[in-house]
Amino acid sequence: MIKKKILLSSLLLFVAFFVNGQEMVYDVVKGSKTIGSVTVNIFQDGEQLKYQIKSDVKFKILFSFNVKYESEEKFYGDLLTWGKGFNTLNGKIQKETEVTRQDDGKYRIVIDGVPSITGPQDITYSVSKLYNQEPVNEDAVFSQSFGRYLSLTKVTENSYELDSPDGTNIYSYENGICKEVKVSRDFATFYFRIQEESFAKATETK
Repeated sequence: MIKKKILLSSLLLFVAFFVNGQEMVYDVVKGSKTIGSVTVNIFQDGEQLKYQIKSDVKFKILFSFNVKYESEEKFYGDLLTWGKGFNTLNGKIQKETEVTRQDDGKYRIVIDGVPSITGPQDITYSVSKLYNQEPVNEDAVFSQSFGRYLSLTKVTENSYELDSPDGTNIYSYENGICKEVKVSRDFATFYFRIQEESFAKATETK
């Protein structure tokens, strides 16, 4: 009986956690072809907010490439408390990252096994938040992948350009939700375009 109660309690906690979740699915488009997807999951549990991002893209430029990316970040209140991510190319890990907020308010950032300490400076806005929180008053965004802030510039009324060592991304919004990301790289240009059903659901929960 006790085991059943514990199991029921765990199940209820699991359900409650995901009832407050939100999922947004984007098609990755190159030219006229859909070559992959990006899935953004956002979970609310009291004051804790968790972002999970997964992407899987396949394309060919002389050779075939399969790029996968996964990241997870946790915020408590407005503060980033922890994050972890990695990306692979044709099944081989290219980069691994982790960020942890310490008790002294500084952040420990580990990129490919090499640690560094930043701060103290509270991180309240990161790349993960770009998908469901339009950066109206932001001019810089923290990137876990690069372990630092990246410059953000307003381009039009509801679009913003993010500059990184890899290239530029332009995020376009409607009703506070990112509808499209234009990803410009030296070798190609891609678009992340939200699926209509995902956009409708995301807008309802705003």
